[in-house]
Amino acid sequence: TIRDTNKKAQSEKLNTTLNDVNTKRTATLLTNISRLSEILTKVSSRAAAAKAAGKDTSKVDAAIAKAQTDIATAKTAILAQAGKQYTATITSENSLKSDMGKTMSQLQADLKAVRDLVIAAQKSVSEAVKALASALGESLTTKPATASGVRK
Repeated sequence: TIRDTNKKAQSEKLNTTLNDVNTKRTATLLTNISRLSEILTKVSSRAAAAKAAGKDTSKVDAAIAKAQTDIATAKTAILAQAGKQYTATITSENSLKSDMGKTMSQLQADLKAVRDLVIAAQKSVSEAVKALASALGESLTTKPATASGVRK
């Protein structure tokens, strides 16, 4: 129980802010995973066309399978994270700051763990793209960025 009304209002506001941050970050991560899934779908269809043309796509198929697993793992973690609610357990008015800090640190750690899974999925999709390019005999060259930072 917090007697100071200002502290009570600020702690409630911080709890709301933490949950808003969780919602926004998980929505962004879910968008990224959806984009990776779309890319992987395109890679799969190109690999199927290459296989029909008689190319060896065994490495591509393995990379696609790994990427699909990583995407599924990341998506499950994101959905679990999105369902979490962050409310500080306040033991006393004197420990309010440390209790709120622990809750904030927990949110940061949870989001970092989920983000790491998304990064792993991104690397897996990248490896699938590289394997496809190798199977097709294409080179992966990136176009240089322009002065505005946008590639042509």
